[in-house]
Amino acid sequence: MSIGSVNNTRPLGQTQQTLPNALLEQGDRGPAVRQMQSALVEAGYLPEGSADGVFGAQTEKALKKLQKDNHITADGIYGPRTQQVMQGTPAQAPAPAPDAASAGVAQAPRANLRAGATGSSVRELQQGLQQLGYLTQKSVDGQFGARTQDSLQQFQAQWNLRPDGVYGPNTRDAMDRALNGARPPNPNARANVGGAGEADAAAAARNLPAGTNGERALASAQTQVGVREATGNNDGTPSQRYMNGRQEPWCANFVSWNFRQAGHPLPGNQRSLASVQYMEDQMKANNAWFRRGTQEPKPGDIIFFANRGASDAGNGRHVGMVERVENGKVYTVEGNSSDAVRRRSYDLNNARISGYGRW
Repeated sequence: MSIGSVNNTRPLGQTQQTLPNALLEQGDRGPAVRQMQSALVEAGYLPEGSADGVFGAQTEKALKKLQKDNHITADGIYGPRTQQVMQGTPAQAPAPAPDAASAGVAQAPRANLRAGATGSSVRELQQGLQQLGYLTQKSVDGQFGARTQDSLQQFQAQWNLRPDGVYGPNTRDAMDRALNGARPPNPNARANVGGAGEADAAAAARNLPAGTNGERALASAQTQVGVREATGNNDGTPSQRYMNGRQEPWCANFVSWNFRQAGHPLPGNQRSLASVQYMEDQMKANNAWFRRGTQEPKPGDIIFFANRGASDAGNGRHVGMVERVENGKVYTVEGNSSDAVRRRSYDLNNARISGYGRW
């Protein structure tokens, strides 16, 4: 299969480019990202000179275009099926599972695990999911959060198991087979990850690290990166987890939910905090708001936008959480960002940033 290229360059399957054997998504950076970008440049999906090793919005857009052109799921994530297409092999052929021993994961963990668990057994589970292409390396942290649960549900669905996100005997048997080279019987299955609710999320929240209220809220937000809507209609996990089943724009709901998880709710009526304007007004009323450029934001601060970015559908106000400030940029974790919880970055002087809240 050759890949359609906007610049009429050679199909990737006929180039000498080395493609990484990794799961990559927006926010990742490093040599593996640069390898993938170089291949996209050669195919004409990225402009010359853009292989910088940083997986940003431009790279995600290019991957989605490539995936759409080749009739595979256009999620903007580089995984086994996308790699196959870029190598010029049929997208319909599922990638063989890696050999467990050669990858350093001899077997699936023996313990039963569920959301909120921590420790070496969770790390073993995450390493298995990462090796099989369901989880990124940066998510292997020994914390059974939302990303691990959602990845496990996808694994279960493809192995014709009940996708409950709980790791037990049946899932262990399937993972043992997968890590020893067996292919999933239903590789195109997708789990509906909208069933996880406040109970599981609260279990994970009990493991938040010590710190300021904002830092604890940020730690909660970081466990949610990758949570996404089921059909792009403010539904699925975000609706069940952050909005008690309502279907509405949820960026502000996401922020207020994380502060509740941290044990220090934002001021005001919790239902009304679904409004970005109401949230900003509450910050101002409690002397907890400052304008862009008047001081440097800190991790855990709330970032308010005057309008939404080009990467987000629609117009209107938007809000997220500051993860860090580095080299003149503010890095964020945001809900309802292209229908998911995602990491973003902006210049500190970006005119769309109206100000910050510190609670």
